[in-house]
Parts: sequence; C-alpha cells; structure tokens
Amino acid sequence: MTLESHQVLPRGIRLIAYATGIRWIGWGMCEALIPVIAFSITGTYAGAGILAGISNTIFFVFFIPVGILFDRADIRKVLIAGLLLFMISSTGYFFAGMTRLAYFFVIAEIATAFAILIDVIGRSAYIRKTALFGG
Repeated sequence: MTLESHQVLPRGIRLIAYATGIRWIGWGMCEALIPVIAFSITGTYAGAGILAGISNTIFFVFFIPVGILFDRADIRKVLIAGLLLFMISSTGYFFAGMTRLAYFFVIAEIATAFAILIDVIGRSAYIRKTALFGG
C-alpha cells in the first residue's frame, strides 16, 4: 500500500483541527487565571464561584438552541463567529483583570459560554457533515 492510496482528510476538517489546536494552546495558558481574576473582583470565594459559574449556566441553558441553529445556518460562518467570540471573551477577561470590574468579567463569561457552545457543537457538526456528505 502506498501513501497515495490512503484517503486524506478534507481541507475543512484539517483547518478545524489546526484552529482547535491553536485555540486550546492559547486558552490552556490563560484559563487558570480566570478564577484568580474572579476572586480579585469579589474578594470572596463565593463571589468568585458565582462569577465563574455564569458561563456554565449559559452553556447549559443554550445548548439545545445552539444545536438547532446549526441545523439551519451555514456552519462555517457560525464557527468563524465563535472564534471571534473567543477574542471578545479574552479581551473581556483582560479588562476585568486590569480594572477589577465585574462588568467586564460578566461580558467575558457570556462570550466564553457562546464561543464554547459554538465550538463544541459546530466542530462536531461540521466534521460529521463533511465526513458523511463531503461538505
């Protein structure tokens, strides 16, 4: 068997894999700071838990509606929007850390929740669609 006889992954799936890897490296380096920022804003562990729990609550509530969105929308455009939301969330965390204002932290948590929803659901939907139907 030669290398040419193996099927190569479609370009879109490779791009998603690269984008995911790059995002996970960047996110992994900064994620540990989120509880520190939350605690610096509230000064209590309970307050930090409430602030840090915003994204989990939004994720739980909007999981199915975002899945329905992917049934109706262009997956690629929504995935790009999700990546842009990660930039908004990281900017929000930066400003929350600099100013110690809960307002920026809440915006960052909301953007993070939707970005993760779009990433998790959209990535899976795109890969399945591309693998099964060729794009």
